[in-house]
Amino acid sequence: MGSLLRSLFAAEEELTPTQKLKYASEKLNNFRLISRLCATRSSYTLTANDLASVDLYVVLADLGQFAQLAYNIPETQYVFDNREMLLQPKYPFEGFEALRDAELLSAAKGTVAAVPVITRRLPSGDGYVHSGFYAMYEGCRDQVIDGVSMGGVLSYLLAVDVLAGQCPLPPGTPVTVATFGCPRLGDAALSQFWQQLVAQYQAANGEASVKEFSVKGLNDGVPSLPPVSWGYRHIACTPLYFYHGRLFHVPAAEAEHGVFTVEKDALGQTRIPDHPRGGHNYYNGRDAEKVVRRMYWLDRMMSEQSSGWQEKYLAKIAEFEQVK
Repeated sequence: MGSLLRSLFAAEEELTPTQKLKYASEKLNNFRLISRLCATRSSYTLTANDLASVDLYVVLADLGQFAQLAYNIPETQYVFDNREMLLQPKYPFEGFEALRDAELLSAAKGTVAAVPVITRRLPSGDGYVHSGFYAMYEGCRDQVIDGVSMGGVLSYLLAVDVLAGQCPLPPGTPVTVATFGCPRLGDAALSQFWQQLVAQYQAANGEASVKEFSVKGLNDGVPSLPPVSWGYRHIACTPLYFYHGRLFHVPAAEAEHGVFTVEKDALGQTRIPDHPRGGHNYYNGRDAEKVVRRMYWLDRMMSEQSSGWQEKYLAKIAEFEQVK
């Protein structure tokens, strides 16, 4: 298997010492081999005309930070309770600035006694709900549903329920769906049903009421599964493609493809990509491998409960991440 992987990437550009060290220390499955075996290549060449706006890139990069938390390594509550430490340089969530001012809304925790005990009827008319709880629910006015990999599947299934009226949201609530490395989750009929739901919701509430972003990445095999030959289709008809730090709009006719040729002029001649091999854990220019690795050593050093654990942790990170 090792020789096969080496041959698959033999034709790629030379890696820097830092990149060689990074790839040598990978532990997670990046599905590159699946991409080589299962993803189909589009005949369409992505150019500078297909580039997404910088604003969209930034928005999706921020949403990707929250999607990263879905790995639950560590638990989300722990991340929010220890943000100041975890966001420091060399710590696991370095660079995750979108988390700094975010608020975690936990449905399972809180002070129930402080919530007013008055019931109100659901908008559908089907029963009554605790008014305090419903006020909290209504407080989430703009619904952003995002996820990575299988989390993307769950995001779309939830979004289907939301747009179909199965979730009691206030009328006209703006809904954004953002997925990264999402597999195909159903057949062509499901995709058509989703598009109909989006069209109906937008007709009733305005075009901006639903925003959908489904991002595929270079050498990520997950979006190529299950295969088209089995009857599966992507639910998004206009996906995005993340390639060497750039985000491209993919034409609807090419939505099922997972490999694209990208015109060099669209990449920036002097820019060296941080993650040239791509893979499932390198969306939005972030290295999920690094988060997991740093979290492992942080937990290990803290569990020793000895003085100077911070210095020991930073020394260990330097040992693993510095170029030798």
